[in-house]
Amino acid sequence: MEERERERWRRSTNLEMKFEALNFYKFSSHSSPTHSTALNRVEADTQMPSASTSSANGSTPSASERKQSILPLFPLLASHDQITRLDASYTLLNSLPLPTPPPNDPDTPYALKRLIAGLASSNESARQGFAVALAQLVQTLQDQQAAKVLPQLEEATTPRQGTDNREERDLLFAKLVGCHALIRSGVLVRPEGSASNQGEAWKEVVQSLMTLGNKKSWIKEPSTWVITEALKSLLESESEWKDETVKWAVQRLVNDAREKAKGWGPDKIAIVLVLQSYGVVSCSFP
Repeated sequence: MEERERERWRRSTNLEMKFEALNFYKFSSHSSPTHSTALNRVEADTQMPSASTSSANGSTPSASERKQSILPLFPLLASHDQITRLDASYTLLNSLPLPTPPPNDPDTPYALKRLIAGLASSNESARQGFAVALAQLVQTLQDQQAAKVLPQLEEATTPRQGTDNREERDLLFAKLVGCHALIRSGVLVRPEGSASNQGEAWKEVVQSLMTLGNKKSWIKEPSTWVITEALKSLLESESEWKDETVKWAVQRLVNDAREKAKGWGPDKIAIVLVLQSYGVVSCSFP
């Protein structure tokens, strides 16, 4: 049974490709047909497989067993081999006491910290491995703990004074991929609870992505693409606060005076096309 679950996990390549698409922008200051091809190739929504948190014989690993098992997994998440990364992600989640960690559990917070830190790696394979593991881990967390991930991400990916250009670039990219991981986890559109906070967490992530896209020209297009992913997850949700949040999104992303002043660029058109595809807005392009 465990081997079947592991194989199903390995087949979740579409999710890795979602994060892989963002890596095409890593060292680029402009978009190109190569970028668009990569994004189109992975545009279809994917379902993330669920991880079982018990061992093959049905028992739950002890705290000492978890400590011994998770530490060697983080370097494996940075492997250039996709199967190695997916196996490490699978093993990590099955080694943690999820979905209900015991009081004062040190392993899950530690894993979250390591995964968020790993997003800032200059190794493209590491970003993919850590992002996939983070998205799946956050998906399994209960609300109270899931709500803490976004503040952790913001703190860990904000450049400090004296940060050099290369490190700043890695941190900005970590924020981008981290926001994408939160969106893919689904916690931002949970119908209720502190993780979604009635849509406020979703708004915060979108606002963060907009700010990010305005910082550097090379990160503008991928930031917009992640925003479109966020829109799709919201528009496909069934939350009571969905309609109000969609209205906020239309106002902030399309009708806001700051956005109107920028005119109709490719980024704004991409956002409007997503909204139109769900029957939200109707407008003509110049």
